[in-house]
Amino acid sequence: MNRHALHASLLVITLCVSVGAQDAAIVTGSVTDAETGRPLVGANVVVVSQGEAVLGAVSRVDGRYTVRGVPPGTYTVTASHIGFGVHTKKEVVVGKGALVELAFALMEAELQLNPVTVTASPRSERLMDAPAEIGVLEKEEIQSRPVPSVADHLQGTQGVDILTLGVNAHRVVVRGFNSATTN
Repeated sequence: MNRHALHASLLVITLCVSVGAQDAAIVTGSVTDAETGRPLVGANVVVVSQGEAVLGAVSRVDGRYTVRGVPPGTYTVTASHIGFGVHTKKEVVVGKGALVELAFALMEAELQLNPVTVTASPRSERLMDAPAEIGVLEKEEIQSRPVPSVADHLQGTQGVDILTLGVNAHRVVVRGFNSATTN
């Protein structure tokens, strides 16, 4: 191949890459706290096509993000941040070389962490090593059952026995420890 043919081939390849880059669009905007309007730093913005992430970005200190190189098409764009709910915009149409501006205002959301189990052992132990069954009485269960005493709340909990000594007198036996200190 001579030098002129090589230069012509390189020119054609360069033009094709340049035209392809001109087709790609930019999705940009901001992510803020819906209550305060403050920018959210480190929010994830993801451009999704047919259930699969195509591209993404992370918001900067000012809450702004920029996703470059988005091919023309119709997308779902989501923004999320730890401690906040996910905000989704569906049917976002991105044209050739377009600049699409999307603003997201995220609402605070509770984080669901692994439950903590409290034991009555003199030393810490794993749940699987406990000599008796252990049950967890969740906050929602307590709030949904209006009963007159703690013993009534514990009724039916694994590892807890309730001894009724009178109309309003109960003895709570936890994991087999039956003594005066378990009242």
